[in-house]
Amino acid sequence: MTLLIPLGLLGLLGVVALIIIYLIKPNYQQRFISSTYIWKLSLKYKKKRIPISKFRNLLLILCQILILTSLALILAKPAIVLRERSGANEVIAIIDSSASMRAENDAGVKRFERAVEKVKTLAAETVANKGIVSVLMTPSQKVATEEQSLLTNSVPSYDFVLLQEGNLDNINDKMDEVVDGNTECSYGNASIDDAINKCDDIIKDNPNVKIYLYTDKDYDYPPSTVTVVNVADTEEWNAAILDATAETEDNTYVFTVDLAVYGNRDENVDLKIEIYGANKTSSDPDGVDKEYNVSVECFAGIPVTVVFRYEDSEYFNDKETENIKIVPLGDHERVFSFESAEISIDVEDSFRTDDYFSIYGEEKDKIKVLYASPMRNSFVSSIMDLMKYRNTDNWDVQYDAPSLSADDDNKYQESINEYITADIYDLYIFEHIMPKTMPKNGVVFLINPDRAPQGAEFMVNGDFTVPGKQSLPLASETENHPLMKNVNPESITVSKYMRITNLGGGYDVLASCDGNPVLFARNEGELQTVVMGFSEHYSNISITLNFPMLFLNLFNYYFPDAVNLDSVEVYQSIVLNSRSQSVNVNGIDTDEIIDEFPANIHFNTPGSYTISQTTYFDKYLSRKVFVKIPAGESNISERGDTFEAPLFIVDESEYFRDLLLYLEIALVALLFAEWILHLREGA
Repeated sequence: MTLLIPLGLLGLLGVVALIIIYLIKPNYQQRFISSTYIWKLSLKYKKKRIPISKFRNLLLILCQILILTSLALILAKPAIVLRERSGANEVIAIIDSSASMRAENDAGVKRFERAVEKVKTLAAETVANKGIVSVLMTPSQKVATEEQSLLTNSVPSYDFVLLQEGNLDNINDKMDEVVDGNTECSYGNASIDDAINKCDDIIKDNPNVKIYLYTDKDYDYPPSTVTVVNVADTEEWNAAILDATAETEDNTYVFTVDLAVYGNRDENVDLKIEIYGANKTSSDPDGVDKEYNVSVECFAGIPVTVVFRYEDSEYFNDKETENIKIVPLGDHERVFSFESAEISIDVEDSFRTDDYFSIYGEEKDKIKVLYASPMRNSFVSSIMDLMKYRNTDNWDVQYDAPSLSADDDNKYQESINEYITADIYDLYIFEHIMPKTMPKNGVVFLINPDRAPQGAEFMVNGDFTVPGKQSLPLASETENHPLMKNVNPESITVSKYMRITNLGGGYDVLASCDGNPVLFARNEGELQTVVMGFSEHYSNISITLNFPMLFLNLFNYYFPDAVNLDSVEVYQSIVLNSRSQSVNVNGIDTDEIIDEFPANIHFNTPGSYTISQTTYFDKYLSRKVFVKIPAGESNISERGDTFEAPLFIVDESEYFRDLLLYLEIALVALLFAEWILHLREGA
């Protein structure tokens, strides 16, 4: 047993005070008697009671002494020792693993490597004094959970925690592995606060532990309980491409590049843009390569935006400022389309990772559409025009709408079959008269089918006209289906529709009319079908936004972009979709196959990654994504404000079990006994 607050024993001075009170207390009582006889009788009676009275007084004094002793022990907090606290000489070394720690000095030694060497020195000194060394890496910040994300390669985490007791060789070996592997220092932001929080598990065992943070920043208000060791070199500097974009303006691409120089110096930075596969045409399918060069004056810590713009553009007269530089492009330098643009700066700085940038995504997915109907619908044609000319950022829509006569069904079917067997279309739209057999090389949209093609897996049992020239509203049969985004079935009315039965199990019914399915779809491998069992001529759907929204949803659902972004930061989550069973992600130290969609993925190494797939209809698709470091990490001379202080709070319950409850029970019992003795004294 031990006392957690030994000073509480000063309460025993109350026992001394009690004894003094009893010593100075008078030992007689003044009484008034009425006669000598009564006095003699009372004296006789008193003599008989003296022994009992003395014993009771001794018990009363003893109870009071024990009460004061109990109170003093409660103040001292006696407890049983469960386990001993660590009193060893212990230090925690936290190594900052953010991207800026990759900056090199003139000798080619990275800041991260310098931090590791300092930790090895600290470990040697600590072990020499029979101490314990703990080494932590700051974890990289993740934007998605492990369950929802694919890590395309390893991410620095708390797995690298060394708890060594005097084993210096093991510590040095571990430190050397980190530097030689060149993987533990991340390319993104790293959370110092999370590393500090991780220290709490060590601090609670030894609140006297010393914490060192090896980083490349000076902090204005660092916690007093953490020693910050800055491993940066004052001669280090960095010229960086912070971001780059390519946007169309007057049908001509405008290239915008954000540059900055950090460190105690100003520099003229040579910027180069190399454009590949520009201005492709049918006569020149490979296009041409172009190159832009410019020297940009940059002042320390002040970003500059460089804009490459066609000189005859109506926007070219925008005024330059000290932070915006406009570079004119002549007619021969104009870019109307391109495959990729490689941006680079020619500098000898301390941090090379942000000296290049790539722009991809300008090759749009070609979607070839066949619209086959003996009575071509202007509403469908208008929507196809809309998809072709208004959605150029997503797809390159090309559609054919041949004139087909229904006078001879055999000739009609022969004409349709020629288009189907050509195997060049991604989407087939059939209206009114259906083909005999479902195409198996693309998505099929059937509008107002007069019969069910072979392989459609449903039956058409004629049509039904609503009596009295009335119209019935549709009813929604599903929630949150991608095809019904922003489509309101209850606002669609029909006066005539096809009776469809024997619906196959792979279909999802999206809307019904009077209990009959009139809009349904499936998306199971090669079976990709949408059926609208009524004509626009007998519905109000064509005069509402529901019809174009249905087509837009169809394109997004069956022809999704592989990724939703062309450039991302490391650890930034992007959505990966597929038009096949699996997608291959290939890039720096990465070659992985993903077969569950949609998937959230992120990368932890900057560079270019290729996302490729072969669709269910044997069409090869490829898309590139450029991964960059966070712009803030390029500022290698940035100062910090503060970071979270470690909590030096020890949970006493893990080391001791207090006895307060038992003392409180004893105190109550003694108070009750004293009360009983006082009652007997007055009896």
